[in-house]
Parts: sequence; C-alpha cells; structure tokens
Amino acid sequence: MRVTIDLKGLNRHVEKITALTDKNRTTRILAFDSVALISSRVQQEGKNSQGQRFGNYSNQYSKTRQKKGLQTGYIDLTFTGETIRYFLPFVYKNDWAVGFITKRSADIAEFNERRYGSIFILSANEREIIISSFKKIISEILR
Repeated sequence: MRVTIDLKGLNRHVEKITALTDKNRTTRILAFDSVALISSRVQQEGKNSQGQRFGNYSNQYSKTRQKKGLQTGYIDLTFTGETIRYFLPFVYKNDWAVGFITKRSADIAEFNERRYGSIFILSANEREIIISSFKKIISEILR
C-alpha cells in the first residue's frame, strides 16, 4: 500500500509562519502608514500631535500663498512641500524608522516643533490606528 501526503496545506502554514516572523515586512508597513497619517494631519488638518491647530497665516503671508495657489484657511506647514516630501520611512540599523532624510527638512521640522509643539510623532488616535493595523496584520497571518 502506498501512502501519499499532501504538502500543499502544510506549505500554506509554513508561509504563514514565515510571514509572522518577517519583522521587516510588518515594520515597513507600519512605518509607511505612520508617515501617511502624520502627513495627512499636518497638511489636511493643520494640527500638531496633541490635536492643537497651528493657527492662521498673517494677512501678508496669506497673500503670498494665494499668489502660489495655496490654501490660506489654516497653517499647514506646506509652502514648497520640501519638509513633508522628505519625511519618509527609511532603513536604520537593520530596522525601519520614520524621519527626515535631509538636514534642511529636519531643521525646518525642528523649528516648527519649537513653535507649535510636537508635530512629527503619532497622535494618540494615530497610535491606535497603527496598533489596529498591526493586529490586523497578525490576524491575517494567523488565518
């Protein structure tokens, strides 16, 4: 009598275990999600990580922004787009991190954080979204 073992089901479980142990994949996803959440809050809501608005542009600066076709309803820390453009996930010491990849954008961010408080960190709500995403990733892997 010949015994046959179907390894297709086993291979699926091995793939799931491999995905579960792939910290790089998971942290990469969470790093990109973090950047998207923070960038959206800054540019679309004009708020720091505590949910406080940055304020309003002066009349003179509003005119300058209007000439460039930029919104003037609230401070969104975006004039050239350079700071947010260089706020990215990147590999640091074999892991994923989030930050500024140019000195100039880091300097501008630091200046703005002195003026408006913590900006480029997750808010409490954003942190909950990231935790939820992490749980979803784990749940999908274990399914």
